[in-house]
Amino acid sequence: MANNFIANNSPQKTLSGRLNNIVQFSTELRWLVGFFYFSGWQEVYQNLKKNPEIRIRLLVGLQVGQHLSRIFEHDGQDVDLSSDDYFQDFMTSLGYAINNENQDTRAFYDQVHFFLDMIQEGRLIIRKTKEPNHAKLYLFEVNEAEYLKHNLQGYLITGSSNLTRSGLRSQQEFNVEIKDYGYTEAVAYFEDLWETAVPITEMNDRREMLVDFILHRSQAALVQPFEAYAFILKTFLDLHTQKKLKPQVERFL
Repeated sequence: MANNFIANNSPQKTLSGRLNNIVQFSTELRWLVGFFYFSGWQEVYQNLKKNPEIRIRLLVGLQVGQHLSRIFEHDGQDVDLSSDDYFQDFMTSLGYAINNENQDTRAFYDQVHFFLDMIQEGRLIIRKTKEPNHAKLYLFEVNEAEYLKHNLQGYLITGSSNLTRSGLRSQQEFNVEIKDYGYTEAVAYFEDLWETAVPITEMNDRREMLVDFILHRSQAALVQPFEAYAFILKTFLDLHTQKKLKPQVERFL
């Protein structure tokens, strides 16, 4: 397989590995993906932490729904909604994407606060496209040293992988990394979508609502000792609630 093809078909050739490599010398990421999945972010979490100057602009192209406890992406979106309606739809999708058993992991709890800090610092900026967009586009603007070394302004990766753990590592996908052409045109495509997209984290009230939701109404919410005690006590009592006695038992008593 050509060196610029990435199909996750071997441990040495995963999209996760390639993203991590490029993130180390990037100054800005422009990523267009289906949705904001923490299972994908945990794949690049460590190298993002090591690059405190990096800035991420995330463009979300689809919505998330839930059916029979499984989440899925869909493009059922009314393009005539107000900006506030788009935001509310985004928050509904965020609830489905975060509050599910696949996210109930130690890694999620460890990493979610890092991304909330990035949002609060303005280093992670999220917008939602007005029209559904199925594209998967990963753009990396590189630092000066990398530019001088390879005479490249940035890297372009596009293909089938979404920003999920399976899409970046374990699932068979097909992506291509393009180095010799197309970067400028891909950036222009992203910027055109960005200009017309709905701001999610740039408006103070929306940013505060998003952070509050994750901190207090998602699986990332901190549980106070008394809350844990009350829940365990209720569960214990529910399990030991007496069933209705049979008539003969009542007579005997």
